[in-house]
Amino acid sequence: MRRLLILACIHLMMLSPVFGQHTYKRKNFPLVDLSNGPYKLSGWHVAPGASYTLTRFANREQTLYNYNDTSYSVTFDPAGRLGLYLEAGRFHIFRYGVLFNYMDYSLAFKQIRGKESFTGALMQESSSSTLLTTEGNGSFSHSFVTGNINLNNIWQINDLEFIQQSIGLNLDYRIISGGGQSGNTLLQSPAMPGRFLAQLHYKIGYGIKWTDRFFVIPTLETPILSFATWDNGRSTYNVFSSRYRPIYLTIRFAWLRKRSNDCPPVDINPEDAKKQKQYQQSQ
Repeated sequence: MRRLLILACIHLMMLSPVFGQHTYKRKNFPLVDLSNGPYKLSGWHVAPGASYTLTRFANREQTLYNYNDTSYSVTFDPAGRLGLYLEAGRFHIFRYGVLFNYMDYSLAFKQIRGKESFTGALMQESSSSTLLTTEGNGSFSHSFVTGNINLNNIWQINDLEFIQQSIGLNLDYRIISGGGQSGNTLLQSPAMPGRFLAQLHYKIGYGIKWTDRFFVIPTLETPILSFATWDNGRSTYNVFSSRYRPIYLTIRFAWLRKRSNDCPPVDINPEDAKKQKQYQQSQ
């Protein structure tokens, strides 16, 4: 994952900032007016979506016992499960952004869910006969409240479309845990994540400028480095006998705030106000 982080950073540096500028050899209309336009360089966003856990080794076979003419082998079959993701927050656009064009911060609720099953067989190798079979399964579900902060780079494709890449930090607090096992108890007990988690994550999204002030950005996110519950920095979770990688697919809806065109009220001397009223009545 360290290699992935380095490649992502290099790729970010190769992209050009284009919020209020023209791309090289292509004069696109700016996505956002960075001058004193009708909208502020800040706004709100919401991002509903879903989570899923990817597994690297499905149907992984492991020999747990081998003595004389008998052996006991087990096949582990991990799988992901869908979970909920919901985020709300704010963003601020940099007027003079170079590598990063804007930042955002938010609070979110997310779930990390998965399952694993296994089948085992005690074999007599000389006759290739099965002496005993075992099976079992387990599941886990952890829910977190998380705070996010991101630095975002925008690569403009045309007047209305863009690619967004982000590097950010998430701080998670576990509020709900569930799951269990059934059948044979050969599965390892599900590892409980720490109450607090801290991770560096990477996001990539495809954005559409829907109106002058409204943007829609489907985004894919995954952690790339863990700081809390340290496991050699790995961003996957060790649960049961397998490792699980969480990914989050969200659709971000973001909108700019309008500038206020109302002039501030002006205090008028009562005598001046009286004279002005008399003058208007005499007309």
